[in-house]
Amino acid sequence: MPLFARKGFSGTTTKEIAEAARVSEGLLFKYFANKTALYDAIIDYCRDDTPTRFTALEHLPPSTATLAETVHHLVFYFATVDARSAAEQSRQRLFMQSLVEDGEFVRLAMKAYGDAVAPQIERSLAAARSSGDIESDLSPARSFWLMGLLQMMVGGTALHNLQPDGVSSVEEWVADTTRFILRGMGVTAAAIARAYNPASIVTDPIDDAVELNANIKTDCPNVRTDLKPARVA
Repeated sequence: MPLFARKGFSGTTTKEIAEAARVSEGLLFKYFANKTALYDAIIDYCRDDTPTRFTALEHLPPSTATLAETVHHLVFYFATVDARSAAEQSRQRLFMQSLVEDGEFVRLAMKAYGDAVAPQIERSLAAARSSGDIESDLSPARSFWLMGLLQMMVGGTALHNLQPDGVSSVEEWVADTTRFILRGMGVTAAAIARAYNPASIVTDPIDDAVELNANIKTDCPNVRTDLKPARVA
């Protein structure tokens, strides 16, 4: 997967794959008829790797505040992807590569992401609409795609430690992006000011075994255990 993530499908040769796996090309072709079959196997593996990191968020009661907190957690994950495991970084790179190639990995990634988080987003959007906190008729499905694609782009830039000038910390960038997404979903400015307090959101979704890189500035307090997402193998 790292080779496809770095070089894309067309830019990766079977010789490079065999060398990375420390096997001969002959042995590689014994199990996979060609490069396409190997790529398909990677896609199947990622499809079966159901995201579980954010399942704890499902237990929060649907509301405008829950919508804001959920978006915040998800943005934070992508904004700190460069501090995560090699596998998670490879998935992010493979997503970006897929955007300019066949798009197959993008389709499966968005489907898996939607299965994991869209239901909570939809419930909280409905609750926010019932409370009069939304001034748009944008559908939940479009709201999810707006959020998901922007978060993926944040992840792509995070791989290279790219942030706008003047941003002093990951938390500041996450808060700006979260407010931008909420406004895009139609949440009113007044509702965001009332329901979204990033300083009170203390969950840090980074796995225990992975420490933030030294070049990431973070002031996250201790993890709140009732919201800590499950570890992804």
